[in-house]
Amino acid sequence: MTPLSVAGVARRTTRRTIRRTATYVAVLPGGCSTVVINGVTLHQCGGVYYQAHGSQYVVVNVN
Repeated sequence: MTPLSVAGVARRTTRRTIRRTATYVAVLPGGCSTVVINGVTLHQCGGVYYQAHGSQYVVVNVN
C-alpha cells in the first residue's frame, strides 16, 4: 500500500472560488454542459462558465 501524500489530500479538499464578472448574456451559446462546483450550478460552454442570474446569465471566473 502506498501512503497518501499531503499534496494529494490538499488537491482533493481545496475549494474552488467562483467570482462573477460584469458580463451578462441573454442566451447561452450552444453545446453547454451543466456542472456543479462547490454546490453552485454552472453552465460550462467551452472554457467559459456561466451562472443563471434572473432571466439571463453572468460570466463567472472559476479558480
